[in-house]
Amino acid sequence: MNCIKCGVNVPENQVFCDACLADMENYPVKPDITVTLPQRKEAPVSKKKSRRQRNIPPEEQLRRVKTKLRLAHLTLAVVFICFLLVAAMLLQYLQS
Repeated sequence: MNCIKCGVNVPENQVFCDACLADMENYPVKPDITVTLPQRKEAPVSKKKSRRQRNIPPEEQLRRVKTKLRLAHLTLAVVFICFLLVAAMLLQYLQS
């Protein structure tokens, strides 16, 4: 459970943490005023699927890693070629 004022973890039977209760004691509520606390909603069960799959055969894991590695190499090669092109264009510009 969390404090409904600041969000700090509190025991199951409390609504506010000790710090917030001490702070609220500085501002007492008059006896004739009705105070209603918000109702706590139960947290919904997450239906989101985990992206991480278990029980994948080692061959499939190896294939996925190799595919990612090929993509990383390709990306690095493209970045390097772009760097060389920019360097060549800059060198040509400085010579003229």
